[in-house]
Parts: sequence; C-alpha cells; structure tokens
Amino acid sequence: MKIKYLYFLLAMSLISCKKEACPADWKIAESEFFKICHPADWEVNDGSVYAAELVLFDNSNLDSAGFGGNINFIKEHESFFQEIESLSDFATFSRDQMYNYVQDAQMQSFSKITIGNTDAYKAIFTAHQNNRDFFFVQYYFKHKEYFYVSTFTTHISDTPENKKIGQDVVESLEFR
Repeated sequence: MKIKYLYFLLAMSLISCKKEACPADWKIAESEFFKICHPADWEVNDGSVYAAELVLFDNSNLDSAGFGGNINFIKEHESFFQEIESLSDFATFSRDQMYNYVQDAQMQSFSKITIGNTDAYKAIFTAHQNNRDFFFVQYYFKHKEYFYVSTFTTHISDTPENKKIGQDVVESLEFR
C-alpha cells in the first residue's frame, strides 16, 4: 500500500511540474529553432530586417517618438566565438558587451536560471540613451551548437505588469 501511495505522489509531482501551455489569449511565434508564447496584440517580425532570428513589438505603450517595448532573439554559431567555450563564458562576454553599446548601462542583477529544461543566464540593466530611460532584460542561452541572446527592452517608467509580461514572453521559450 505504501509503495502505491509513493508512486501516486511521484506521478502527481511530475504532472504538477509540467510546463504550462501559453495563456489562452496569447499566440505562439515560431522560428526554425524555437517557439515562444506572446500576447495576441504584439507584432511579430521574422527579424531579418533587424539581423535577428525573431523580433516582437509591444505597440500598446508607444512613446511620442514611436518607441515601445520589444524583444529580439539573436543567434550565433559557436564557431563565431574564438575564446568562448561555455554558456557561462558567453553570458559574461555578452553581459559585458552591454557596457560597450549602451550609454550609462547599470547592471541591476545577473543570475543563472533554468527555463523549461534549458540553462540560461539573466541580466537586468537600466540605462539612459537618446534622452530616454530604459529597462533591459537580457537572457543568454546555448542550444546545440548555437548561442542565443534575447533582449527585452522597455521604458523604465513602464508598468511592473508590462515588465513582467515581457519577461514571461522570453521565459516561455522552447527550443526545437
């Protein structure tokens, strides 16, 4: 009897750990390499214009210059990086690049996380650029022979709910 009860608890814990599907009012965006969930009113671009694998735009909170929250996914074959051998090395390298490209970038946090079954690193930055204050969340992944950087960008003044939605989009990532 105790063994049956133990198997039942194990089965229930495995079921409860299963990754949830997209929220009912969200859509799925797909590339050859991954898929993600996103709010239905977000614009999806294949990324080719932006040298990215995929770009998503949240046009619900555009500022007077037409800037709104966005997420991009960039991938690069591991052979592109001479000295980088691990996800940790790639995350550190990519995180440090933020200081080269974004004026006044200030890192708020940097941590190793797991998304689904995928190890990742997450860095949160704030910065001032082009007379705007920005909030950036970068995620660094390695899948098969590719390294990925995903960047969620919005205004610092954006609502906490919108900031959470942007992070939820990236964290819904599933590699193929």
